[in-house]
Amino acid sequence: MAEPDRRTPIVSIAVETRDSLLSTVIGQRLLEALDGVLIINRRTAVSSERQFLQERYDTARQDLRLAEDAMRGFLERNRSYEQSPALRFEYGRLERRITLAQEVFVTIARQLQVTEADEVRSTPVLNVLESPRPPTRADSRHAVLIAVACSCVVLAIALLVQLAGRIVTDSAPMQEARGK
Repeated sequence: MAEPDRRTPIVSIAVETRDSLLSTVIGQRLLEALDGVLIINRRTAVSSERQFLQERYDTARQDLRLAEDAMRGFLERNRSYEQSPALRFEYGRLERRITLAQEVFVTIARQLQVTEADEVRSTPVLNVLESPRPPTRADSRHAVLIAVACSCVVLAIALLVQLAGRIVTDSAPMQEARGK
């Protein structure tokens, strides 16, 4: 049986069978399976984010290079631009373009570094507060049925978590594209 605590992010899982050792093993396997699904889901999401940021990093680096090349070309053609209002205006526009491109590039570079570190980090996704342990007394009320139901509930929760992760991962690039 899985019981979420509505006030905290804690989910309690109980497994009951006629054999207390079997209940303990089922509980341990359920936790291992759920943790495995959560880790795969997290790694997939972080990997997708890193890939997206890598593409944005390459684009931002190219945009910065183009802005700097435009400024260099302007300065080579206009050695004394300070005397002309139109040329001073053009110089200011190119300077703002470079500044914006630098800010975007640096921001994306920082995000990419954090994401790369997250991708390598092996932080556990599931924190077990209390390991499965045999009960102190036996309970004979429909134990097998309850164990199967609990297994199905935990599997359903794991699948829902994985599906939600995919939806978030798939929608992140689309939201980023809309933001442009």
